[in-house]
Parts: sequence; C-alpha cells; structure tokens
Amino acid sequence: MEFARLPDGAVAVRNSRFPDGPALVYTRAEIEAMLLGVKDGEFDHLVADSTRVDPRRAKAPGRVTRRAAAAGTAPTPPCRRASRRAGAIPSCR
Repeated sequence: MEFARLPDGAVAVRNSRFPDGPALVYTRAEIEAMLLGVKDGEFDHLVADSTRVDPRRAKAPGRVTRRAAAAGTAPTPPCRRASRRAGAIPSCR
C-alpha cells in the first residue's frame, strides 16, 4: 500500500501492485483512527495464525476499543465508509 498526503490535508491510499489503479481518499481523522486501531491490535486477527491467537488480545464483537472510548463514540471503520464510494471493496470483514 502507498499513502500520499494531498495538498488539502487528505490522504490518498492505493495498492502499490497496481499503481495505475484507483486511489481511495481519506480525511486526516480517518487515517488517524485507522493507525490507532492498528496500534491497538484491532486488525491482528487478519494476520494471526488461528491456532496461536492470544485470547486476551482477541476482540469480542461489539467491544469498544481504546480509540472509540477516547472519542466517546464507536466510529464506523474507514473501510465501511469507503465501501459506499464507487469502486471500493464492499466489505472489510
């Protein structure tokens, strides 16, 4: 994946294997929320060996993360918002 800051402060993201393909554009807040989620382990299940997942780190459905708790709300994941845009992946789960 490649990330590029745009002049208006937004961030463009594209697949580096297909550099001529489309880029998704996110706000700074959306990128910040995604990075905080990565640091918090929200996406660990995507790369974890299912036989070696630490149950203490597993995210229960509906669990509010530190990021959501700090914001006072459980925000919609950026991939869900992106799925509403034309040409985006329909779901991140």
